[in-house]
Amino acid sequence: MGLLGGIIGFLLGVLMTWLLNSGDPSGGLFLITPRLTLIALIFAIALGAGAGVLPAMRAARMDPVTALRAQ
Repeated sequence: MGLLGGIIGFLLGVLMTWLLNSGDPSGGLFLITPRLTLIALIFAIALGAGAGVLPAMRAARMDPVTALRAQ
């Protein structure tokens, strides 16, 4: 899920970069590098993993009867 969100966000960023650079006669102010791409995707995956692991850890510590009763 994090990878998919990261790819969609990256593609939107590429589109915005292309749009902002298209009117610049000097070739563009913004640059997307492979290193930046890798960092962005790793961050998205880590954020997605953290968003899934933290609630799961909290649920694992709960008493199953109490958790089912709260539903």
